[in-house]
Amino acid sequence: MNGAEPDGRPRPLPNLREAFAVGATASAAAIMLAVTVGVGAMLPPSASGMQWLLPFLGAGAVAVAGLAILYPKRVFPLFVLACMAMPMVLEQTYLPLGFMKLYVQDVVFAFNVALILGRALIGRTPKRWMPFNWFVLGFFAFGLWGIVNGLVFAKNPYDDVFGDFRRAFFYFMNYFIALYLTDTFNDARFLRFMLVFGSGVLIARGLFDIATGRFYTRRFDDAAHILTWKEVTFLSFGVFYSLARVLYRSPEEAGWRGPWGWALLAALGLLVTAVGNFRATWIGMGAGLLLMFFFLPRKGRIRFVMLGAMAVVLAMLAMAALWDTEVLTNRTLGEEILSKARVGGTTDDINVLWRFQSYEAALQAWMAKPLFGTGLGTYLTFHAPTSTGGSMLAEGHNVHNSLLWYLMVLGVSGLAATLLMHGAYLWAAVRFLRKSAWDEGRATVLAAACFYVSMMGATLFQNFLENATPVTVFSATVALTMLTIREDLQRGTASSHGS
Repeated sequence: MNGAEPDGRPRPLPNLREAFAVGATASAAAIMLAVTVGVGAMLPPSASGMQWLLPFLGAGAVAVAGLAILYPKRVFPLFVLACMAMPMVLEQTYLPLGFMKLYVQDVVFAFNVALILGRALIGRTPKRWMPFNWFVLGFFAFGLWGIVNGLVFAKNPYDDVFGDFRRAFFYFMNYFIALYLTDTFNDARFLRFMLVFGSGVLIARGLFDIATGRFYTRRFDDAAHILTWKEVTFLSFGVFYSLARVLYRSPEEAGWRGPWGWALLAALGLLVTAVGNFRATWIGMGAGLLLMFFFLPRKGRIRFVMLGAMAVVLAMLAMAALWDTEVLTNRTLGEEILSKARVGGTTDDINVLWRFQSYEAALQAWMAKPLFGTGLGTYLTFHAPTSTGGSMLAEGHNVHNSLLWYLMVLGVSGLAATLLMHGAYLWAAVRFLRKSAWDEGRATVLAAACFYVSMMGATLFQNFLENATPVTVFSATVALTMLTIREDLQRGTASSHGS
C-alpha cells in the first residue's frame, strides 16, 4: 500500500531538518565528486600514488557534512576530540587564499557562529552570561590591542600579527561557542565525554607506539619520544578525571565500571606520560597531581595516596618490564628516560640552552617596551649554542614560554589582564571544590582545574597557549568548568525554592 508501513501504519513524513540534510548532503556529494576529479587531474606526478585516497577523502567530507547538518550541536565537541587526537594534522592542513590561510579551525568556528546566530533568530539562545565572561572579553580586547601595536607601531608583517592573534586569542573564543551551544547539562556531559574519550584515544595510541616500537627523535642528539608534547599534555585530562571519579565515586559504583576501570586508565596514562619523555609534561603532570592532593579533604587525601601508590606501582612494574627494551639502535628505553630525568645534565642539553637563550632575548625585547609590549607578530633573533660546541644565529624563533611571550608582546598591562583571567578561573574552580557537595560536579571541576595547572606547568617550557589546538582544548575545559558551576548553582536554587 503506497504511503504506509508494512504493518499498515502511515509512513511518517520527513521533517524539514531531515529533508534539508538530505538535500545538502546530496549537493555536497556532487561538489566533492567534482573536486575529487579536479584535484586528481591536477596532482603532480610525484603524488600520483596517493590519488586512490581522494574518493575516500571526498566520501568522508560528505559524511561529516551530513552529520553536521543533522546534529549541529555535536560539531564543537567532536572538533575538540579531533584537536586532541590529531593536533598536527589540523594545524598543518590549510587552504591558501593569498592574503591568509584557511584552516579547518576557521571553518568549524564559522559554522558554529552561524548556528548560534540562527538559533538566536528563532529564540533558542540560552542565558549563559556570567561574571567570568568579562575576564574573557578583557583578554580578547588586549589581543586586539596587540594587533594595533604589532601593525601600526612595531611594523610587524601582517601575516605574523594576525597569525599570532588567531592562534592565541581568536580560537579562545570557542569558550563562548561551548557556552551558547549548551542547552542542558547533558550537552556539557557530552563535551566532557569527548575530552575523556580523546584522552583515552591518546593513551591507546601511546600504548600502541610502545608495543610496536614507534619511537622518534626530533634531532640526532635528542632522547626518544612517543606522541607529541601536545598530545601527552592533552591525555592528562583523562588521568585527572579518572582519579577524580575514584575520589568522588558514588557508593553504588563498583566493578569494572566503578573505581577499578578508572584507576587502570589513570595508571596507563601515567605510564604513557613517563615513556613520552618530555620534561615539561612530567612537570605539568606532577603539578596537577599536587593540586589534586592539596584540595582534597583528609579522607580524600588518604584515598588519593592509596590510589596513587597503586597507580605508581603498576606504572613502575610496566617500566621495569620495558626498561631494557631497545627503542633505537643501541639505545634502550631506560637510557632514554634517564637522559631526560637526569637533572644535573640539563645544563648540557642543547634544547634547554636554546630555551634559556630565547628567554633572555624575550626579556631584552620586552624591556624596550615594558608597559604595552612589542606587539603581536614579534619573533626572536639570537645566537644559540649547537651540539658541536659552536653557535648559530636563530631567526624567527618562538619564546617557548607562553607567559613570557604574553609579557613580551603585550607588556605588563597585557600580562596582568591575562593573569587576571587565569586567576579568576582558578579561583572559581577552587571555590566550587571547597563549597559544593555534588560529586559529579566536583569530579568534573577537579579534573579541569588539575588539567589547567598541568597545562600551565608545561607551558612554562612550551608555547602551549600560542597554538590553535591547545587553545581550543583549553577553552573547552574552561567552558566545561563554568557550565558545571552554573549547573550546581541552579540545582541549589531549585532545591531552596522547593523547600
